[in-house]
Amino acid sequence: MRFKTVRDLIDHLAEAHLALSKLYQRLANHIDAERTRMMLHYLVDHEKGLSGQYSDYLKAHHSALDAWFDKAQDSDFIKKLTYVDLPGGASQQDVLALALKLDNQLLEEIEALVPLCPGQESRQVLEGTLKLAREAQHQFVHQTMRMQDL
Repeated sequence: MRFKTVRDLIDHLAEAHLALSKLYQRLANHIDAERTRMMLHYLVDHEKGLSGQYSDYLKAHHSALDAWFDKAQDSDFIKKLTYVDLPGGASQQDVLALALKLDNQLLEEIEALVPLCPGQESRQVLEGTLKLAREAQHQFVHQTMRMQDL
């Protein structure tokens, strides 16, 4: 996907989190350990929630969402998810490592666009989006760590 506007980026994030949710569901269907499956099911719900939040944000009528980037990057993040897999004996740590790796890739996409923002308002939107994405990542790491302690 090629980002043209801030709205396009937010839409891409909504689609990417929905794709992550589907990935984690697919992986859960092939995992042997019950606790690891539980963690994947948590991630399914977590990613669906994030996708919904981004979709809801798009319904707002912020002029900053329609700001155009002069230079944009291509993203094949969603396509790459097709090739992601875990072995049946994957541990909770394996799932956490994979989830962090994928989540960090999305964060890097946002970070790369911040300096390319055409104006202060669009920059603030992206910085706010990045902050919320980092908070969501912190929350999911905290929750998955708690699951490992059970």
